[in-house]
Amino acid sequence: MRKTMRGAGISTAALACILMTGAAAQAAPADGHAEFAAKAANSDSDWGKSYNKCRNYVKVWQKSGKIKARGYMKCQKNVTILRPSAALSSYRKGKLQDYTHADPKGCNLGKTCWTNTVTMKAKKGLKYHATNSGDASTGVPGEGDIAWPTSSVARVWLTAK
Repeated sequence: MRKTMRGAGISTAALACILMTGAAAQAAPADGHAEFAAKAANSDSDWGKSYNKCRNYVKVWQKSGKIKARGYMKCQKNVTILRPSAALSSYRKGKLQDYTHADPKGCNLGKTCWTNTVTMKAKKGLKYHATNSGDASTGVPGEGDIAWPTSSVARVWLTAK
């Protein structure tokens, strides 16, 4: 194995870095966004189901007394417009306490798009619900871009500590 790696010009350290980078990339869509690369102590994330070869992702985390959420959309091919969304709400005993969402933002002609981070003050014991119900215009007639199925929505819950 070492002779093969040396012949290819790959050191053991370089191979370890490549393998570690690949594992981290599968865990969350980093794409240069540091808050997605490392898992916070109190955080969670989820993907929605694929629709028109695009998927929604949402991550929620607690940091410095705040609950933060961010949405991401990834498509297998270039699409005309990607419109991910990020909404964050808080609940106490099943009743809505507060709600906020990211300003509408879209990305033209691409495969990936991020929302701005939405933030709420963390209140211990409250449950926070983050969603990404984004959609995309694929540019293909007949592929609806307004009413995506609810299965494509990425949802995640987090209890503040």
